Amino acid sequence: GSEYSASQLETYAACPFKYFARRLLNVDAPPKFDVTLTPLERGILVHTILFRLYLELRDEERLPITADDRERVIERAREIAAEEIAGINLDHPYWRIDRERLLGGGPLIGLIENWVDAEIARAEGLTDFVPSFFEVGFGTSSHFGGTDPQLSQPGEVLGYSIKVRGKIDRVEILRRDDEILYAVADYKTGQPPEKWKIDAGLSLQLLIYLEVIREILAEHFAVPAAQVRPAGGIYYRLNARKVETDDSYRFVPTELRGEIIAKGKRKQAGEPATIEELEERIADAFTQADRYVEGIASGIYPVTSHDVDKICRGCEFRSACRVTSQRGTG
Repeated sequence: GSEYSASQLETYAACPFKYFARRLLNVDAPPKFDVTLTPLERGILVHTILFRLYLELRDEERLPITADDRERVIERAREIAAEEIAGINLDHPYWRIDRERLLGGGPLIGLIENWVDAEIARAEGLTDFVPSFFEVGFGTSSHFGGTDPQLSQPGEVLGYSIKVRGKIDRVEILRRDDEILYAVADYKTGQPPEKWKIDAGLSLQLLIYLEVIREILAEHFAVPAAQVRPAGGIYYRLNARKVETDDSYRFVPTELRGEIIAKGKRKQAGEPATIEELEERIADAFTQADRYVEGIASGIYPVTSHDVDKICRGCEFRSACRVTSQRGTG
């Protein structure tokens, strides 16, 4: 059978017709002219800088980042950023402003400095988990760009019965007695998914990643999979325009929250009480994913059945799918 990414399954979940137009017909919206980096380019740049930085820090056994190491880490991160930016040929005042927001310097605190300070604060008071693996690619076609040489899995990967591919931005680890607890994290330069999308089965990424990485970690550490336990997902938001970073913890079991992870963070409604409940949520996500795969394989591509005001806002295919008239006659 075919191999799927989480984003493909999420597109089908939100609107099968959009999946059909984008993935099968290969119809894309015309590119928008931008005098600075596009949101996609900005995201790739941030991911690349963090990937290079954290591989170096891991190789030098300098994780998690400490207050004593702050200046050295910021300096090295700026050097890496400058190297990556050197290949970007844009000559516009907006791009120069974007560079300053990222790099900082002098009296200006840039995104890099803001991020490093947030990482130090997390390690000191928010979590016992240690950033350990970065850009972990899995599946047969997930290895564009850099991937973690220690953990990436270039072969076929099954999540339950579905062939999946993807790249996990970051895996955080905590060893506790004979267990290895882990959390998966995704860097976002835009907005992370809203809670209603997760509840409606329209945002499966973190849950799919939590399942896939468990077997990979068990193999890496040479322990039974039963000793590798999920502790939740994290969205790290890096807003270059506002020079802000923040974190959002999802699916963290109540038995762990406040003790070893998400300390001081308010519990969210609907979170699992135990690790076992989280594992049930992961299994449920794959039940939903299985339904989406079946729909794709069967060639079922109706317009969205979800709230049009939420799903269709800004969609480039709205004029072609005629969702309002389709739903009106449905």
